[in-house]
Amino acid sequence: MSYKHSKARRAFDSAVKNAVGEALTIQRFPQVRAATSSSSSRLLGAYYVLVFAQLETYIGDIIEDSVTAMNLYSNNPRVWPESMLGYAIHQGSDIRQQYRSFAFTEDEGAIINLLGQVAQKLISSNPSSPSVLLDAAHILEKKKYPSPKNMPQLFRRLGFSNIFSSISRVARTDSKLLLTSLNDLRTGIAHNGATPPAFSARDFRDRARQMSVFVAALDRVVATHFCQVMRRQQWNRTVT
Repeated sequence: MSYKHSKARRAFDSAVKNAVGEALTIQRFPQVRAATSSSSSRLLGAYYVLVFAQLETYIGDIIEDSVTAMNLYSNNPRVWPESMLGYAIHQGSDIRQQYRSFAFTEDEGAIINLLGQVAQKLISSNPSSPSVLLDAAHILEKKKYPSPKNMPQLFRRLGFSNIFSSISRVARTDSKLLLTSLNDLRTGIAHNGATPPAFSARDFRDRARQMSVFVAALDRVVATHFCQVMRRQQWNRTVT
């Protein structure tokens, strides 16, 4: 069974198509056409921020759907990528306070005790096939916004060693550089009100297209990744 677009990707594509169509339609209104070019750029900039928000929504949706699929069909941690299992145990047990204590006392006792409790819980749940449930909210915590810094950390929690490398292979472009450019423009507009004065309808369409390329590649990469630990049919049943 081949790759299919996820529900999250279809929702993203639809939202972006509608936003681009709406922005370009408004641009053709006589009042807007009569306005200054800077006014037109600000209008397009506002719509660009809206389009970028759809990228953040996509990230949240695809991870929530992925976690649902994993909990339904592959909750045996024996087949999970190590970093995903490590994060599930780490976050679920909240070992961070023990790390802070260890930094001052160099006494690993609290960490060892807590890890022992986690291991015992896993073994006792089912000695032959211990199970762990993932929590999408924990995975997305503080990392949902799709910045170049957050993306590698977020997807490492799901077992990706280098998410940008994976996206770049599929998209055939430097995905980290692409996201950096898209994010810098969004940040400049949203936080500094700094829409480029010559930001045109063509620029807006090109940026929206680049974002769609990024999402299309990411969607395929995520599907390929999780279909290594569950059947494609199971993945498609839940995520597409």
